[in-house]
Amino acid sequence: MLCFMSPPELWRRTGTQLARRQQCELVVVHTWTSAAEQHLRNLVASSELDRWVRETRDQHKRWLAELLQPYALQDLKHRVYMLEGEAGHLIPELATAKEVELIVMGTVSRTGVAGLLIGNTAERILHQVDCSVLTVKPDGFVTPVRLDEQQKHL
Repeated sequence: MLCFMSPPELWRRTGTQLARRQQCELVVVHTWTSAAEQHLRNLVASSELDRWVRETRDQHKRWLAELLQPYALQDLKHRVYMLEGEAGHLIPELATAKEVELIVMGTVSRTGVAGLLIGNTAERILHQVDCSVLTVKPDGFVTPVRLDEQQKHL
């Protein structure tokens, strides 16, 4: 089972509980990008940009360690990956390479119909994998989609 760490509070409880129940390996993935890196390549000295990227990576590494600390993962067979790049590309690649059967990820409904229903990143991933994808909405999420009276009785 692969758990994508964005947003972390949404996958942790569901992913760890499922992995324990199914007695399967938990693959935790955090992806990160240095968004401005490409734009700054021609504007900033290479050594300065490399330092900035290293600091960004180290910051994500610390953040990931802090997020995982409260969860007793030592009793689970698990692996943690921190990958640089876009989740929509990296997660399907890793899921295929690891022969993942289920991807668990949180979704916060940022934009569009896809974002409203399952999340933008989940939508991109769904079309690239041959496994199940379970998306978890935040506690208290209320859908803005309303059914009319005729649809309620179908």
